[in-house]
Amino acid sequence: MLKFDDNRFVPILRFGSQALSNVITGNVDAQELIWSDFMNRTEPNDILSTLVNCEDCVVLTSVLVLVYNCIHENEFRSKTLIESHSGIRFLKLLLERADTLLEDESSQNFELMYALISRLIDFGFFPSLYDSLNNPSIQVPTRHQIILLKILDSVFFSSSLKINETSISLCTRIVKGFNSICPRVIYIMQQAENNSVVMENSHLLYTALVLFLQCIGKLSQEGDREMRECLSKEGIITSSISLLFQADKTLPRMTNATTLVTQTHQQASSDFKFVKRDIVKIIGNMAYENKIVQDEVRELGGIPLILNQCNIDDNNPYIREYAIFALRNLLINNPENQKLFEQLTPIETVQHPVLQDVGIMTELGQDGKIKFSIDPSKNGRK
Repeated sequence: MLKFDDNRFVPILRFGSQALSNVITGNVDAQELIWSDFMNRTEPNDILSTLVNCEDCVVLTSVLVLVYNCIHENEFRSKTLIESHSGIRFLKLLLERADTLLEDESSQNFELMYALISRLIDFGFFPSLYDSLNNPSIQVPTRHQIILLKILDSVFFSSSLKINETSISLCTRIVKGFNSICPRVIYIMQQAENNSVVMENSHLLYTALVLFLQCIGKLSQEGDREMRECLSKEGIITSSISLLFQADKTLPRMTNATTLVTQTHQQASSDFKFVKRDIVKIIGNMAYENKIVQDEVRELGGIPLILNQCNIDDNNPYIREYAIFALRNLLINNPENQKLFEQLTPIETVQHPVLQDVGIMTELGQDGKIKFSIDPSKNGRK
């Protein structure tokens, strides 16, 4: 890659990048000529990567405008951007600067970057771009992929979802990405449960998990029947139930009353905030007027699991409400699920740490009702 570390080169880079940007604006022939040259350069002579790596915001603005104008209405050039070595180098360097650009309120470079990536998503290139940013050696989503997911998440929540062939392809890739990280997340939870050392880059895994769940939640909520069928076909219910089983086992419910007396579990629960809530939300959305999903959740043992989420949990705001909504969607017009629900009986009580601390114990009576008793060993404790 060309390097211009000396600040004396900045005026030259400004002039050159602005001139190129002006030349290609509205000039299709110039766009084709320049784009073909830029996309076929080797790394030592990669002009785009050199410009996007320049710290000067004026230079960056010019190169972003140049690239955006070249791809905005041209699907072919957009495709070459994500398939060529030059294009991927440019996009990686650009994504690496995303956080810095977001903090810089003096320029519109973040908005330009967002518009550029959004355009690639609109053309249906998210799956290819996400795969191109992969690094098999670390076995978790890369930082570039995380930033791309953040942009996708923002695109989802800033515009209405259009159901078409592109969105179905996008849906498929998102679920496959979620399915691929679920076993690793479950493994990390098991490590936390056993007080083992957590694997390296687990923070990237958690961030990717939350972003995948948010995107899938959006797809399951606003998508039509075809979209939900796509989610179901790709195995979203199986992965979600498996993950929720482990999360329910590893991550205790946290409230203001229990925080001080459950410090050994507090860290694990805090590391996976919102995960249980978002899974329950997805299951509830998927079960709406869908007997296939309703039956699948029952067969996977998900109904008692969802019922167990009907509690307040500070690390999963509104999970109780989402769980009640999910149960409603699982039971309505499904006699098999209703019968199973009616047959559920209490097995045992779980001691509440606050009550236990003051000597009050709970037990299950023969009539199935909860009874309270006083622990003599703590009698008179203040």
